Amino acid sequence: MIWRSPIGSGELVVSGVLDAWRYREPEQSQFDGVWRALVADAAAAAPSPLEVSLASAVLTPGERTEVHATLRDASLAESSPNQPRAPLSAMIDTPEGPVGVSLWPEAAPGRYRGTFRAPSVPGSYRLAATGDGFRAEAPLVVAANVARATPDESDLVAAWSRSHGGQAVAAAALRDLAPALERVLRPAARTETWYPMRSPWWIVPFTMLLGAEWLWRRRQGLA
Repeated sequence: MIWRSPIGSGELVVSGVLDAWRYREPEQSQFDGVWRALVADAAAAAPSPLEVSLASAVLTPGERTEVHATLRDASLAESSPNQPRAPLSAMIDTPEGPVGVSLWPEAAPGRYRGTFRAPSVPGSYRLAATGDGFRAEAPLVVAANVARATPDESDLVAAWSRSHGGQAVAAAALRDLAPALERVLRPAARTETWYPMRSPWWIVPFTMLLGAEWLWRRRQGLA
């Protein structure tokens, strides 16, 4: 039996296979190849001693972006608040000369963060970070015209609308919006008590009736 289990930022591989495979015929047992592949996969999955990445690897001249770096040994080791942080530096080689990038330690051990502006001359560059005897690079492209893709969230909006009993109407089908609203927005029937005699407008017919009675009594000679 062979099983794996994540341990912190790494992985633990346990093999319960006995050494009996060594004494079997080669055509009957191929565990030696399986074991080599298992060790190679575990080694390939291990993080690099120093990793550096950019928030955006394609920038316009002078645009600002973030850089993140991680020292593997420092991030996996037990840390204390008073433990000194390993120094880490980064720079970019530009036509005007190397430009340094300041990296500051974050709260997590072994992790660093910094910001910098892209070179003013378009071209391909590499940001190199060095620290604790290791070196890592990240490619950077500076172009005058950068068009970034906008994520399409139409499926997410449609799913959210359906989950709330509605529907999403595309901009090209706005003619269907009015019928959809008419099907949904129906006035709710309710009972409402009306008191007509409480209306102040009743003073108008009341005054007219009093005037008509007074006129009739005058013509009849009634007091």
